[in-house]
Amino acid sequence: MLKIEKSPPLRDQVYERLKDLLLRGEFVPGDRVTEERVAELLNVSRTPVREALGRLMQQGILERRPRGGFAVPSPSLEEMEDFIFLRQVLELAVVDKVVANSDLSDERNLTKIIKSEQRILERDDPTEFFFLTMEFWKRFWTMSGSKGLIRFLERLADDYHYQFAAVMALQDRDVRKEVIDDQKQLCQAITRKDARLAAQLVRAHLEFKKAKLVDALKKWRHR
Repeated sequence: MLKIEKSPPLRDQVYERLKDLLLRGEFVPGDRVTEERVAELLNVSRTPVREALGRLMQQGILERRPRGGFAVPSPSLEEMEDFIFLRQVLELAVVDKVVANSDLSDERNLTKIIKSEQRILERDDPTEFFFLTMEFWKRFWTMSGSKGLIRFLERLADDYHYQFAAVMALQDRDVRKEVIDDQKQLCQAITRKDARLAAQLVRAHLEFKKAKLVDALKKWRHR
């Protein structure tokens, strides 16, 4: 029998599309977001838009304005530094497990993602590169087999403020190249089963990430 594929509810489609618009800079921190504007952009009625906006507000991605509508809150430098601190604590906790559990299939999957990143390295829009980078790290976390740590790390990575700052930072091609180099070195350490080196590389990459995220936010504030 053939399966009937059901489309996601319209409110969920609007929610995902709105998140994508936020990430790509259609609405940026400080902008006002209204039901009317979003409904016009997506060519849908206001009801699913209202539901999607409420969901984004509950997640802290949007905040309600006193005079109506919503606004995109501005991320702070302290938030970015705290984000990286939490990533360091959690990610360094999974390194030993990743190295111990990794097999040839895992390593090939990571290498495949790196090759995909290299193919789109020169594109002007870094959004797809960002998603590939996140796929690399999510696969890396999954290799640990620790469901609790994976869940917390994925929640951190799904934070809008982090994603917005990361896409801004990745507009610099040199940053993208450094990301790829760091990932390659980490893959080599995993292949050699060198957990100590892998931990050093993860720590160094996160320090690099913190510097670039903070720098991107500073430039954004003074644009």
